[in-house]
Amino acid sequence: MRAGFLFILSLPLWANGKMIVVQPPGGNLSDPQLQSAVLRIEVDSGFAQIEVVHNFFNPNSRIVEGEFLFPLMAGGVVEQIRMNVNGKETPAELLDAEKARAIYEEIVRRKRDPGLFEWAGTQLIKCRVFPIEARGTQKVVVRYRVALARLLNTWTCSQWLNPDAPTDIEVQLPEGLVNGTFSPTHELVFDQTGAKRTARLTAQKGSSLFELCVPSQQELVSYQLCHKRSSQGYFWLTIDPAKWLAQEHISPKSQAKDIAFVLDTSGSMAGAKMEQAQKALAFCLAQLKDQDRFTLIRFSTEASAFAESWRSVGPDSLKEAKTFVADLQAIGGTNFEDAFRLIQKLKKDESRAQMVLFITDGKPTVGTTEPNQLVHLAKNHDQFRTFTLGVGSDLNSILLDRLAQQGRGARAYVQENEDLELKLSDLFQKIQYPLISDLKWTCQGPVSEVVTPAQPDVFYGEVWSVCGTYAQAGTFKSELSGKYQGKTLNLIIELKLEDQAEGNAFLPKLWAQQRIGYLLEQIRLHGEDKELVDEVKRLAKQYGVVTPYTSFLILEDEAPDLARDRSRPEARAFESIVAPSGAASNQASEDVQAMRKSKNFYAKPDQKAPQALQNQWVAGKNFVQNGPYWQESEWGKQSKTNKIEFLSPAYFELVNQAPELGPVLAMGEQVRFVWNNEAYEIVPAKN
Repeated sequence: MRAGFLFILSLPLWANGKMIVVQPPGGNLSDPQLQSAVLRIEVDSGFAQIEVVHNFFNPNSRIVEGEFLFPLMAGGVVEQIRMNVNGKETPAELLDAEKARAIYEEIVRRKRDPGLFEWAGTQLIKCRVFPIEARGTQKVVVRYRVALARLLNTWTCSQWLNPDAPTDIEVQLPEGLVNGTFSPTHELVFDQTGAKRTARLTAQKGSSLFELCVPSQQELVSYQLCHKRSSQGYFWLTIDPAKWLAQEHISPKSQAKDIAFVLDTSGSMAGAKMEQAQKALAFCLAQLKDQDRFTLIRFSTEASAFAESWRSVGPDSLKEAKTFVADLQAIGGTNFEDAFRLIQKLKKDESRAQMVLFITDGKPTVGTTEPNQLVHLAKNHDQFRTFTLGVGSDLNSILLDRLAQQGRGARAYVQENEDLELKLSDLFQKIQYPLISDLKWTCQGPVSEVVTPAQPDVFYGEVWSVCGTYAQAGTFKSELSGKYQGKTLNLIIELKLEDQAEGNAFLPKLWAQQRIGYLLEQIRLHGEDKELVDEVKRLAKQYGVVTPYTSFLILEDEAPDLARDRSRPEARAFESIVAPSGAASNQASEDVQAMRKSKNFYAKPDQKAPQALQNQWVAGKNFVQNGPYWQESEWGKQSKTNKIEFLSPAYFELVNQAPELGPVLAMGEQVRFVWNNEAYEIVPAKN
């Protein structure tokens, strides 16, 4: 079956506004400060309704007048602009890009601050705000509606955020658009009820960008995104498997499954862990469907089964199973081998989705205990999808990772302070509706460094994505194959690789993050390899991705002592990547898995980058702090360097000639970057 090619709907960029104080004669007043902001986005029927709420604080000891500036990126039809200042409708002026440029230039010259050049090339909303009380606050609301312009097959929304203040973000979509919607910069979680679904999040201080990607409602190919600036291109392709099955006239929730619940009942599970596991298993049993089959296996010093063959779901079998679970006692050692041998006795059936959910809190202590032998033994049942759930820190997490990888499943871990019942229930809810298995993607085009999901199966509510790089533009044939209830499905997709596609600047870093996640997983599962480590270092440096090797990425020719000093704690952190057990090893497993699955690269508050490497991702490029300079990672490889003085005529001419460099120049007075294959260096003004 051939997938039709889609259209992208692109939303123009908008941003948090700025308030510039109107200086009285001889005055030296401070600009009002943005304390917080709220961004609301509602997408529906080819339009987006935007509302941005700003809360400004006047730090001066006198009443001031302010000039509020709010940029609108050209590209879509903006209408119904409304301004509201402290509850009162306020007239606003919409200036074209040329008039806006003159205002930006004047402010940059006067304040010696290049920050407004981030808005170069935009239209501008301007309004007068008076009075702003001394040490008081002023609320400014901008509302407008924008008609979405057709480009390819996705609605993309980008929001510059003020990094000095948190921004509360609310995204509202029709139910049919939620599946597949994601943000490459932040994590989105939509509520699960109602005709309209809402995601709420807070972009903390330090966040400078919010991006949103919304798929077409009807199309099977949710996204086909490209970014190509010079010789290197990046692509991202996302398929909605539920729509694929619908085209095949298959109900996505009709697939029958067989599932074996395998629980560690050794002595270390005694107490709260066993009670939580029993409650979670009772919940899982209650969720089974009439067409499903199941069994339960408990293992300690030896293993035993509720039934050594599949039992159909029914009132009698479920009642017996619940009694079996309630009678479980935690006692004895940990015998993985016996449990695996009971799994092998279960009948294989390719027409059904067959899964094993393996739960343990310890290392094997009875029978075969050598990890390689256990992985080899588990191959005898690798036709079953194996999902592992590790409890606590006293277990061999690399062994569990390898079992899940070999069994084409997934793994999860419950830390000491987490609720086992909740984690197990969540995992089962995710996997109880299998859709398509054994997914494989091939392409006849010039693609390379392709990254596909670690797990070859997709479940209801999930989308399937592939990303990679390319050098040659054009339209090429690709094919996605998979299995449903033993039947092979094939989908032909025309992959359109664009030449000089400047949009989707987040794609290079998102691809690099997933590629690094794949490489780190290979290191974790199969041991350290110099070529893999070198590739992780190269990608991390070029794209600014935080890894266990990040501390080695300081420019060592200029700061060798700092690089050497900072390497020690980060080297210890890497030990957790390859260490077989411990809480840090569990966390490393989940971190690597999350990196492979992630569709966003925003660092959460508790995931701070090591201080040895300060970097920013701006305009699709990675910039590293090198002394007083923000320096592009590719800078210095060019034969010629153009030095331009900050605020000089040549500086402003560069902005006028290339507005796309605005976000780069807005980084500060000293910036090193590459443009048109030449190196540029912005140096401080002489006076």
